[in-house]
Amino acid sequence: MYLNLESKAVSETPATTIVPVFKPMPGHTPRSAKDRCKRIHRYVSSLATAASAQLKQALFVLRNASTELPSPELQAAARKQYSQAEFLSATKELLCIWVHLEAVDQGGETMSGWLIEFLQFSLASTDFVIEQPSAQSIMEEHGDCTETKVLIEHVCQSISHRLGYGPMAKLLAPAFAPLLEKSRLLRQQALRDALTIDAAEL
Repeated sequence: MYLNLESKAVSETPATTIVPVFKPMPGHTPRSAKDRCKRIHRYVSSLATAASAQLKQALFVLRNASTELPSPELQAAARKQYSQAEFLSATKELLCIWVHLEAVDQGGETMSGWLIEFLQFSLASTDFVIEQPSAQSIMEEHGDCTETKVLIEHVCQSISHRLGYGPMAKLLAPAFAPLLEKSRLLRQQALRDALTIDAAEL
């Protein structure tokens, strides 16, 4: 199982009640296995495209703000060029964690069985979009995180390391926090589109 629905990072009760932008209902259940596969493909493809675009924008902002950083080492790190392999690895992690955070927003283990399966299969399907690192290895890497805030901090540091920032990775990690903290609208629009689009358009 890729999504650990018993972890506190999924089942914790937030300080303020989260009202999802989109709350799937029984009527949104895919009509068949084939229909589900098509909807998962649309969902994961949409999220992957968005994750890539959002990460590129974050890197652009970080590079432009490099002169404001407090040390020459940080400034140089923020301006470094990343390889395609580094970028794809970081994008894959962001993509997987977005699916996980959607499970948080949709209620974790209180979700309907069909929605749990949809998100679990979606997470597994990210391996067809970006093969490495595997979704399973990414989720296992963060398996000890006990709450969402800790998870986000841990993921940001991991993304920063994947991008090749080396010794400066931990200090630059906060630059990536908005990619997770402000992702709800984007994530749930993608889920709504995947589950509500007419089958003929898939």
